[in-house]
Amino acid sequence: MSLLGFDAALVDLDGTLVDTIGDFEVALARTLADLGLAPVGRAFIERTVGQGSEHLIRSTLAEAGGTPAQYDTAWALYQQHYRAINQRFADAVVLE
Repeated sequence: MSLLGFDAALVDLDGTLVDTIGDFEVALARTLADLGLAPVGRAFIERTVGQGSEHLIRSTLAEAGGTPAQYDTAWALYQQHYRAINQRFADAVVLE
């Protein structure tokens, strides 16, 4: 045990210290392209993110004109694309 009384601490940086909308935007655009669908707008992603990945994928599919039947494929594609680009399109948040 550490001197502070705990062994580990988890910090959720996403959206607090790191703006990851760019990562979501690129991963979702690549996912939708693989499905033959047009990308969704950044403003849509900003409104949709933060409620879990399942909600993000389902909402994005609906917005892009996809179907619920495409969810499993979209989920797998999204995970693949997100891992490939993770943190490459994110920005640090400037705290004032």
